[in-house]
Amino acid sequence: MRASNLVLLLTLTACDDTNGVVRDASTDGRVPDVASIDAGPDASASDVQPSDTGADATAADAVPDMEPDAGADPCPADPEFVAGPRLSDPEERAFSPTVATRRGASLVAWHQAGGGTSQLVYVVLRGGCVGEVQVLDEPLANPKRASAASTTDGFVLGYQANNGEHDVVRAVWLSAEGDVLGAPETISASDRIAAVVSVAARGDDVAFTWTDSQTHYFARRGPVETVEAREVGTVLTTRGLIITPHIGIAADDSLLLVYTDGPRLDVRDVLLVERPVGGDFGPARNVSGTPDLLSSDVVVASLPSGDLEIVYVEQDADVVETFEVHYARRTADGDLTAPARFATQRSVAWQPSVAAGPVAAWHIGGISSGPLHVADGAEPEHVLPGTNGGFATVGIEPSGALLLAFVDTETPPGLRLARRAEQ
Repeated sequence: MRASNLVLLLTLTACDDTNGVVRDASTDGRVPDVASIDAGPDASASDVQPSDTGADATAADAVPDMEPDAGADPCPADPEFVAGPRLSDPEERAFSPTVATRRGASLVAWHQAGGGTSQLVYVVLRGGCVGEVQVLDEPLANPKRASAASTTDGFVLGYQANNGEHDVVRAVWLSAEGDVLGAPETISASDRIAAVVSVAARGDDVAFTWTDSQTHYFARRGPVETVEAREVGTVLTTRGLIITPHIGIAADDSLLLVYTDGPRLDVRDVLLVERPVGGDFGPARNVSGTPDLLSSDVVVASLPSGDLEIVYVEQDADVVETFEVHYARRTADGDLTAPARFATQRSVAWQPSVAAGPVAAWHIGGISSGPLHVADGAEPEHVLPGTNGGFATVGIEPSGALLLAFVDTETPPGLRLARRAEQ
């Protein structure tokens, strides 16, 4: 049976009760895709699916600062992953962690919701030691769906928040110690709905991309160029938050944007568009190349080499009820490598994350949680046996240790960290 016949035959639309964005509540061939269910303040745990809406989901954009510090970490990681205590508020639901790493520090941010509101929360790890959990002072309502990247001297955190009329994309810059370096600023146009931001950084050059469920937008800040919010110009067939884009920065400072689109929700490919400095985005290039199948849940990481690692979930051509995690690379020379599969798990993979290394993490099985897997240059490993989770987001600490943030299956779901020493 084809994936399009597995579940819903009808496409439903629903209104996001926190920002007015019309979102898809239909299936993508498995179940609602990465961004089609809102993790807003009033969402119940059973309604929320891990999504690359913040698990960007772009995990660590750690290009400038991946050299390890001298000396041993004061809080060394264990030889195998060990889950730490919950860091999120025990009375609130945690969603969409994002991880960024740099020399001397790692940042983990997430949003948590309860009582009809949400807030952004973050913590900085130094030498492997977890610092104080801090709540971002954001004057706009319901900040959520964060995406983090490392800069020359610290971090940048992008997210969406409500300006009283609709959601907009906001950003705040942090020091390596986690101190806020100025008031949050609005990146998207204040008169347009904006949701599900992806952030990338290369030094102090920072790029943003997001959607309004109809098209893609981008903006840029830093020494390379400053570009105010504008449309990318992608020609899209699919609508809804399912079209969420993710961004990277190439070695020549070009912007690289990936997303999924196709003739139907359950038949989509991973596509890549590129923009040179001062230019426009060019025509889309097909990364996945499977026109009769569903490619979904795409995320990216910029590597120190200037390559862009592209990781996504791909429907199996022979056993169409299963979905495996694939990867491809846009090289610094502009070439696209042929897609490859991490492993054949004969399950349904959900919402991978990827960090410079590269290293990837995801869960399999259920929509919102399941067994957690990490691929670090080898076959995927089932980590934390006996512990299921979702929103698996990975980073590489300066020491080489792997940092995994995930949301557990307790009530309400909480944010946990697990670390493993370099192998």
